[in-house]
Formats: sequence, C-alpha cells, structure tokens
Amino acid sequence: MKKIIFVFSIGLLLNVKAQESISMGAGYANHIWYSLENGEVGTAAKNNWELAFQIGTMNVGVRNNRSVDMQIWKYPTVGLTDWATLDTNGMATNWPKVFNSDATWDIGALNQRIVLGKCGFFPP
Repeated sequence: MKKIIFVFSIGLLLNVKAQESISMGAGYANHIWYSLENGEVGTAAKNNWELAFQIGTMNVGVRNNRSVDMQIWKYPTVGLTDWATLDTNGMATNWPKVFNSDATWDIGALNQRIVLGKCGFFPP
C-alpha cells in the first residue's frame, strides 16, 4: 500500500510540474531560482558577477565565478616578506589551483583555509 501511495504522489507531483517550462537561455546563460511552491522566482545572467560573499553568524565564504573564467591560484610561498619579490612566471603550470567547494557555500576558492573561525586544510 505504501508503494502505491508513493508512486501516486510522485506521479501527481510530476504531472503538476511537467506543465511548467524553465529556460536557462542559450549556452545556459542564466541562473534560475525555482520554488516548488511558486515556480520560477528569479533569474540573472550568470556572467554578471566575479566574487560572491556569503556571511553567516559563525561563517563566511568568498567564492569566484568560474563561468566568467575567473581562476584562482595559491601563491606557493607563505611569508609576508615574499610578496616584495612576487613573480607570476609559471603560475598557471606550477602553482596549485584552488576551487570553490561543491559541498558547502562556506568554503570558497578564496577562503579555503578558514572555516568557522578555525584554521584547517581543505583540499580542492
């Protein structure tokens, strides 16, 4: 009986939502915000931002927009005095590239080492 109710519920949901059409535009040019209750609630061009800031009570996230080909590399030398002799030759091939987390908004490409005020290592 539970299986029949489950299948009926899924069928009903698909029937109601199958009548709506959502378009992200040619080449997936737009971000879409969708609510199961209200349908499409907003759109924005996916290339109209470079950095995103997420601020919570105990956490922050600084993400980059990969859809505008913004790439982030980690400077391999850690000391502050090393910035005086910064050399970007070989950056694209020798420096480690960092990415936004695909599991949480709190870990962006620009804040992978700090989460909830604690230091930690989060591999890309």
